[in-house]
Amino acid sequence: MPQLQDLASIVPLALLQAAGVPSASIAVLSGGTVETHVLAKGSEDTETIYQSCSISKAITGIAVAKLIDQGRLSYDTLISDHLPARVLDLITTDKTRPILSAVTVGTIVSHTSGLSQGGFSGYVGEVPTVEQILAGTAPANTPQIHFNSFPGAQFAYSGGGWTVLQLLLENLVSKPFAEIMQEL
Repeated sequence: MPQLQDLASIVPLALLQAAGVPSASIAVLSGGTVETHVLAKGSEDTETIYQSCSISKAITGIAVAKLIDQGRLSYDTLISDHLPARVLDLITTDKTRPILSAVTVGTIVSHTSGLSQGGFSGYVGEVPTVEQILAGTAPANTPQIHFNSFPGAQFAYSGGGWTVLQLLLENLVSKPFAEIMQEL
């Protein structure tokens, strides 16, 4: 795909470095073939591992859609129906527990669940468990996920909500998240 090779002239490496981007790896699926290109000063290549960040939401959204197509899930599914009490206890207080009755798969995917934590800065060392992330305990590097607003009241980008959704999918399918994503 010649367009990928042209990227170096369209997006000069110096521009990326000035913006604090040490490298970029691009993959395009076209006609059943994956084409890749790397813009980097160092030793990065197409095998370099990057944090998936918010691109994982699109992939998780596909899994949610497939489970809805299979009749195993609905946008109206309450998260409290598929999460154990220990997880619900991590994201609620006595005052906020009643609003769980308004938190659905749909409010999470539309970023209207009211749950906190817009994004995550990533991990270089030890990677926390999902429950450590929800609780805001080490080695997690973000505060506890909690309710900032009433579900459905406003749009607020919530990586924390999608973390809760990950646990919901694991409980629904009874498999680890990575395995679910491979199978769906």
